[in-house]
Amino acid sequence: MNIVFGKNGQVASCLREVLRDDLHKWRFIGSDECNFENPQNVTSFLENLGFIPAIIINSSAFTAVDLAASQKEKATNINANSVGEIAKFCEKNNATLVHYSTDYIFDGSGQTPFKVDDIPNPINHYGQTKLEGERLILESKCKAYILRISWVYSKYGKNFAKTMLKLMQEREEISVVYDQIGSPTSAFEVAKMTHSMLKNQLQFGVYHFTDGGFCSWFEFACEIEKQARKLGANLAVKKINQIPTSQFPTPAKRPQNSRLETSKLSEFIKPWQENLASVMREIITI
Repeated sequence: MNIVFGKNGQVASCLREVLRDDLHKWRFIGSDECNFENPQNVTSFLENLGFIPAIIINSSAFTAVDLAASQKEKATNINANSVGEIAKFCEKNNATLVHYSTDYIFDGSGQTPFKVDDIPNPINHYGQTKLEGERLILESKCKAYILRISWVYSKYGKNFAKTMLKLMQEREEISVVYDQIGSPTSAFEVAKMTHSMLKNQLQFGVYHFTDGGFCSWFEFACEIEKQARKLGANLAVKKINQIPTSQFPTPAKRPQNSRLETSKLSEFIKPWQENLASVMREIITI
């Protein structure tokens, strides 16, 4: 039996689809069963499972970047301290850990994609907590895949693609920042990549995984509009304005360069526009 933490998140929801033929081998755990706000809850939960999981996938995270700045202890416990407890359990019991990290561990400087071994330098508390989670996993010496992902969206939960589509249906004009660059990444592709890593027994370590290609949030929004119109969605929007980050202030600073270098997994990567088309078809027919 294997474990997936964060059962209601985007990646875990997609994992259910990817793992559907073997779902009897997986147990999906939510915060109602194991609350990551108290790391000792995680330790106690794992020790009292009644079995030793062969694989633990941790898709649980505090992802509200702005709230992390004001709820520092909560973000640190969920993204770092509880992750450290899982890592210690995996090392002790020879279990494999899959953990998702983020482009936010980097400072967003420059214009070139960040490599796996580039020096992290987070510019907000969310990024700091995710980096600390990585450090605790690596220090534990457990068998682990750390998958850094970015700009994740899907038909599930709250995300940029669904928010933009809703705004486009409600407003004639919207504004989106143009000076933050990254790679939109389908949660379904992350789930497929996770399955492939485990199935093919790739070397343990840190990986970057995103959909192929780079764009700004503005370009992402324009492609969402294009795909939605192609699918016959009823949109009110007539104009999408591009604005600088300075005109859209947020409590937490965002990296302007979220590009990740993904060559280690290039054979698994498809263009972001192609994956967006697949997800949009699902969103619009829901």
